[in-house]
Amino acid sequence: MNWNQSTLIVTVFLAAAVVLTAIDHCSHADDRDPIEALASATQAVAETEALRRKEAAEELEQLRERISTQEARVKYMRRWTQITFQLEERNLISRPRTVSRYLQRLENQRETTKHVLLQFGEQSRGGIVRGTALNFFVDQCGPAAFELSYRRLLGPKAAPDGGDEIERELLNGLSKNYTIDESMLRHLRYRQGSIGAKLTGRINRVPLDLDELPLVLRQSEYTAQIDLVRSFRDHAIKELTEGKPISEQTTRHLIGALDDLNIAVQTETNKRAKQGSAAYLPYSDAVRHLKMLATGAKRLVEAQRREDVILDEFNGGNIEDLLAFMYRNNLHFHESDKNGEPTYRFVFELLAKYYTDLCAMQQAAADAASELGALRAQEQKLEDIKLGVALSNLQKADLLGKGADAVAAAFGAYAKQQEAKRAEAENR
Repeated sequence: MNWNQSTLIVTVFLAAAVVLTAIDHCSHADDRDPIEALASATQAVAETEALRRKEAAEELEQLRERISTQEARVKYMRRWTQITFQLEERNLISRPRTVSRYLQRLENQRETTKHVLLQFGEQSRGGIVRGTALNFFVDQCGPAAFELSYRRLLGPKAAPDGGDEIERELLNGLSKNYTIDESMLRHLRYRQGSIGAKLTGRINRVPLDLDELPLVLRQSEYTAQIDLVRSFRDHAIKELTEGKPISEQTTRHLIGALDDLNIAVQTETNKRAKQGSAAYLPYSDAVRHLKMLATGAKRLVEAQRREDVILDEFNGGNIEDLLAFMYRNNLHFHESDKNGEPTYRFVFELLAKYYTDLCAMQQAAADAASELGALRAQEQKLEDIKLGVALSNLQKADLLGKGADAVAAAFGAYAKQQEAKRAEAENR
């Protein structure tokens, strides 16, 4: 028969009481103080055990309220552990046994880039202006931002009570609450496409950036050529809007107009190069902008439908919303113009903070799950105490000590009684 520890202790007291009672009855002893003392000790232990179980039951009820709150918190935060972010670091995908030198080089480059951008952002100004620093975070955080943004579209059903409070507690206020509005969007230039020519433009504008031109291209001598390029671009988009691919004639006119403009600007640039940097650099900026337009035009004329090149409008939002928009449309940041450099630097800061927010939330989710495991282990211990299945080491020592003392005292008193009776008999 299996006995739990507390029941065993009480049984020892009761058994001792029965034995002493039997001995006492056999000897016809008139003094029953030792027996009463043992019975009293046994009753005290039983009362202590009952009080201990009652206290455990009350503590268990309070603990389960904490567990319920923590379970909801972990359930919500696990949404963050399921996103496509740092999969290998979190052991969600297996690492190949053999990694090629090329992959090792890519991994080292990624880790180095991350360290430099997060720790030495001020030394990465060139990468910020070129867009490469921003695009690192687009690649790292874009899938996660898209997934999280989509979940939030599901509304309150996707998040339990307190979900917003958890995010306010763990997410950086700037990256969550700062709104990217039209005043910033006008400076954000994108490129679209993975291979070959890249479509370029500004967010919430039609492709090919003809509205925010460098100084040279705003000069009157190029106005007619710029207007001609714009008219052919608009005609190409009109054909796509009508459900037709861009015609061969429109393609020829658009590419030809850009080539003519490029030749005219390049010829003047070569002349200015002999006049020093002050005269040359503005034309160099114009040539770079025209190259961007030329590659974008080559991508534009490949379109079959309007949706291939005209993006949905970005209605504003925080950095997560912008990342989700860019990921959904396969966009990366293109090189900034001079007026857009401050905006690029600020967006870089938002991207870096959002990246660290994701890392912090991942760690917080792991910590919350670990805390929940500890609470459940504590719950099991209290449940065992409530049912009398387990005692703490301190309680075991206390009860066993009291039991041993009571039994020893009872038997000692009984022995003294018997010795006194024998001495009295001999004196007679």
